[in-house]
Amino acid sequence: MSFDQVAFLTGSMFSAGASMTAAALVFIIMATVCFPEAAKVVQKEIHDIVSHDRCPMFEDR
Repeated sequence: MSFDQVAFLTGSMFSAGASMTAAALVFIIMATVCFPEAAKVVQKEIHDIVSHDRCPMFEDR
């Protein structure tokens, strides 16, 4: 592969990943706005499992 091909492929993969992440975030924000009651339930469940002084971890599952 040439340098240009590698650069294009790398950029394409990055762009695809960024697009999927952006779409997921938009979906979550829209769902939160459309269903505030459900968002409060989810927030309470997260706060019940994860304490306020740290970030969520895989072990919290």
